[in-house]
Amino acid sequence: MTTYRCEILQLHNIPLSVSHDHKQIVFVLKGSCAVKRFSSFSQFKEGDVFFINQDEVYSIHSNEGCLAEWIEINLCCLSREDKIDRFLLNLCDSIGSLDQEKEMDEIYLISV
Repeated sequence: MTTYRCEILQLHNIPLSVSHDHKQIVFVLKGSCAVKRFSSFSQFKEGDVFFINQDEVYSIHSNEGCLAEWIEINLCCLSREDKIDRFLLNLCDSIGSLDQEKEMDEIYLISV
């Protein structure tokens, strides 16, 4: 079973959404986006990272189309501490290191 999935996405509009069994980490590679989570509103720009927690209601909007690395963590797969530690080490090594131009249309599926 896949522990996490990593994609390079061009974000424009993500309507109100909720993810019950996943946590997202979003690394803004280029541009900016506005994120609404429950009743709070935040603006993120190139180089910023933000989290979307499990069961959090959110929407994302970007006028110019924000390029972002979107990491989705399947919380159901993370049950043992040693597996979580290994997962976090692999994740920290990968954030922001993908070739933006070359990898834009590909999806990364990585299991630990």
